[in-house]
Amino acid sequence: MSYKLNINKIDTQLKTVFKEIKIDNSDYRQLDIVASNPLEETVNEKMRIHLFISQANLNNNNPILEWGYYTDSNDLKNHIKFKTSIDSIGTSLNEIVKNKRLSESYLDSIKPEEKINESVEVKDEGSDTIENINQTYELSENNLKIYGNKLKNYLFEQLGILVDDLELEYYDTTSGKKREPSFINTNDPEIGDEPNMVLRGISSISYDGNISPKGWITLENHLRKLPHLEDINSNTHKYFINITFSTKVFVELH
Repeated sequence: MSYKLNINKIDTQLKTVFKEIKIDNSDYRQLDIVASNPLEETVNEKMRIHLFISQANLNNNNPILEWGYYTDSNDLKNHIKFKTSIDSIGTSLNEIVKNKRLSESYLDSIKPEEKINESVEVKDEGSDTIENINQTYELSENNLKIYGNKLKNYLFEQLGILVDDLELEYYDTTSGKKREPSFINTNDPEIGDEPNMVLRGISSISYDGNISPKGWITLENHLRKLPHLEDINSNTHKYFINITFSTKVFVELH
């Protein structure tokens, strides 16, 4: 009886994130699951995730499950494993979808095709050049939104590191004080500000979520490859890293 209840519970959990769930239990070792058609409107409608769940404990009440998912639904080679309670699978899947914890190649493959407008607006060549210069050399909130996920995905795929949030902080180089945003004074950089990028909520994809001392060193070494970097400060107890860049530069993430 517990087996059927657990299957139904898994289906219910997954349907808090995806509309369509297909569960195949023909393999006695594990459930093979395909989740598609995301509920969240801001998520790419083409996103599809292949999951697997060990059947070892499905006859127990409120079991702890070993499960995982493939980072590329088009190429089932690389996968991430978890060990959680049956009641937390939906929450974990939502985090995977929300933070796009999938391979860069898969995310590229489901990108919507860009529509080409028949009428093209002609911009003033001079102002366009200035706009491009600003975008290239400015570390700003908008640029972080565009390129922040690239950094998150890189750390996730290459090092197995999860980062919850990326934030920007600005400090006056004369006083050394942090410039707080206000209604009049936004948190966009000004001349003389020193930009800092803060990675918060850093954890590992391992079961316990902790990063080893060697893992922190490896993470720092990878981050030091970013251009225009001046300093890195890690807080392993509070799980964040503060990165200081040269004044008024934009970080190009390759």
